[in-house]
Amino acid sequence: GKEAEEELKQSMIKIFKSNKEYDCVVIIRGGGSATDFLVFNTYGIAQAVARFPIPVITGIGHLTDVSITDLMAHTSTNVPTKAAEFIIAHNRLFEEKISVFQKSIIIKTQQLIASSLNKINSTQSSVLNNSRSVLIKNKDGIVKANQTILNKSKTILFTLHKNLTTVSGLVTTSPFIRVRNKQNDLKNISNNLKSFSQISLNNQKSYLNHYVSIIKIMNPKNILKKGFAIVKQKGKILKDSEQVEAGSELTISLYESEIITKVISKNTTHGTENEL
Repeated sequence: GKEAEEELKQSMIKIFKSNKEYDCVVIIRGGGSATDFLVFNTYGIAQAVARFPIPVITGIGHLTDVSITDLMAHTSTNVPTKAAEFIIAHNRLFEEKISVFQKSIIIKTQQLIASSLNKINSTQSSVLNNSRSVLIKNKDGIVKANQTILNKSKTILFTLHKNLTTVSGLVTTSPFIRVRNKQNDLKNISNNLKSFSQISLNNQKSYLNHYVSIIKIMNPKNILKKGFAIVKQKGKILKDSEQVEAGSELTISLYESEIITKVISKNTTHGTENEL
């Protein structure tokens, strides 16, 4: 009757206003008289079913007649058990697709991890081998910089491996919940891994070359080779002439020799004669 129509409409309105993410709405009837079937031919119920934002499945339980509500529904079955069978079969197919997708993501993630780690290890080994000769020649000055590079490389590798392991673990343990949210994350990680490792190691290699250049420039032998000299008094290097008196004995170190001399006199120049 009219009360049944209104009660059914209010139930659908309650579902709509609940803000819960239902997969579908199932309307079933476990038998009854032909009069009970009339409510499913009303305009109000048919309109509510047709305009409902999520799929409506019917199992009204009438084998011979088809109601207007059946025509407006997403899927109509003639008995409640058929509606249940349809939902179970649909969910089973969805779970099978998710399972296949999960396995594919796990395999691709493992392949990506292995490939990226191999490339990173290969690049790191190449950098270390090429740097070995430089480190031998300039061991004292570069050992600190080399240790810094190794520590940063290990930190980067550990962080990347940890992130990939976390993503892989989430996909493995919670595929039905995590797959939708982690698809974009996996794409971003895949793109970043292709370029980040090479860029990072290239930057570290540039830093190493910079340190080597500075050490070569500041090497005392190179400075003496350009015509400069180191002046010592009693074994101590002099930066100015404040402690030098006439008659003092000085040692002048040149590129390939040393000169021992005595001071006759000294003049103050304020350093302007050596400006370039």
